[in-house]
Amino acid sequence: MIHRTLPLLLALGACKAPEAPDTIEEMMVYGFENFEAEDPAYMVALAEKLIPWMDNHMAEAEEGYAVNALGDANLAAAGVDATVEEEILGAVTGVDFVAPPEDLAAVYVYPHQDEIFDTYIEFTRETDDDPDCFAEQRCEFFRASDDVHIDMGVLGIEMFNGYDTAFRWIELSDGTKAIAHRNLGPLPIEFTVNFLAVYQQYSFSFSYARPDGTTRRAWTIWADGEVIGADLPESWQISQGVSAMHNAAENINAWLRGETGA
Repeated sequence: MIHRTLPLLLALGACKAPEAPDTIEEMMVYGFENFEAEDPAYMVALAEKLIPWMDNHMAEAEEGYAVNALGDANLAAAGVDATVEEEILGAVTGVDFVAPPEDLAAVYVYPHQDEIFDTYIEFTRETDDDPDCFAEQRCEFFRASDDVHIDMGVLGIEMFNGYDTAFRWIELSDGTKAIAHRNLGPLPIEFTVNFLAVYQQYSFSFSYARPDGTTRRAWTIWADGEVIGADLPESWQISQGVSAMHNAAENINAWLRGETGA
């Protein structure tokens, strides 16, 4: 009897649906780690926890606050071949877009991102994937390597950043469409000044359809950086990250409304 029961228990254990954490601080790290999971049930499990949390706490999320930091184990789980001396501080915020995920998908895969974001001086993208295939929901993933030259808008400072970006369609049991997005930037960002340093940077976001035809996004960035010679508080670093995410969201909404671009 034992020999017959054991395989059954093992089979039941193998079929058990993944369970996402309950707090926003942990949820975003879970999403970052499991973005590429072969079984989409991991992203669905995240959505089942994250969407209710966002809809109940959007006012707080818009203000932004710290999430769990990324350490070596988190990077390894995401397939990143990099280490950190100290865990990387993360900031999360919530933003709303004026269009559904189907329209956002076209924005994400648009090859001329410098036409969308007003701080971009130059943008190049290399990919073997078909942008239209993703935008039309015929392909689950879109992956690319991006290089961007940015005007930071302060003291004439410019930055040069390269990272791998990926988007993934998720469909929930009720038919709700969502897009998960992850950026991996394990290499240092270059600046035109010597008092700024970002050694590596990562992000994860989850954007989901709302009943009114708009999209809500939970968005986190983790940056391992410093202003050399200055001991800045964690709250300042979080506010800078949140501000950057909201500025980017404003650019995307302007594009969706047809206020910028060709």
